[in-house]
Amino acid sequence: MDNQQERFDLRLAWLAGIIEGEGWVTLGLVKSLKRDKTIYPAYVPNIGLVNTDLSIVEESEEIFRLLNVKYRSQLRKAYIGSDGISRKEKKEISVASHENFMILAKAIRPYMIGDKKYRVDKILEFISLRRSKPKRGKDSRYGQEEHDIYLSLYSYKGKVDKSKILNDYTPGSQYSDKI
Repeated sequence: MDNQQERFDLRLAWLAGIIEGEGWVTLGLVKSLKRDKTIYPAYVPNIGLVNTDLSIVEESEEIFRLLNVKYRSQLRKAYIGSDGISRKEKKEISVASHENFMILAKAIRPYMIGDKKYRVDKILEFISLRRSKPKRGKDSRYGQEEHDIYLSLYSYKGKVDKSKILNDYTPGSQYSDKI
C-alpha cells in the first residue's frame, strides 16, 4: 500500500473515532402526508457530528468531499442561553440520503468498534431492504421488516440500567452480583 492510501486510511480511522465519540448514527422516523391525506411513516438514515472545535469539523468535511459524499452543514453562532450560560459556536455536518449514507458508512465501518458500528450495520440492512422493493406502488410502502429494524436500533438490547442496580441493591437480589 502506498503512503497516500495509508494516510487516507488513517484519516478514515480518525473520522470513525470522531463519529463514535462526537457524532451519531440514526434512523429517524418521520410522518409523511400523502396527497390522499393518509399519513405514512418514512425512515431517514442519518450520520453526522457536531463540535465546537471547528477544525475538527472542517477536517471531517474534507474527508466527506474526498469520498464525494453530499452533506448538510450548519454553523451555529455563539450565544447566551436562557439560563445565562454562554454557549460556544459550533458546527454540525450530517448525511441523510441512502446513497451518501452508504458511501460514508462503508468507508468508516472497518474502523469502528463501538455501539455505532452495530447501528451502521442495521441501517445498511435497512437500506438494502428498501432497495429490494419497487420505487412506486403498494409494494413500495414501508413494512414490518423496516419497522423492526428501526425498533432494534432503539430497543433495550438487554442492558442493565445502572440506576436500577444502585436503587435495588439488596443482598441476594438479582442485581447484587452486577456491582
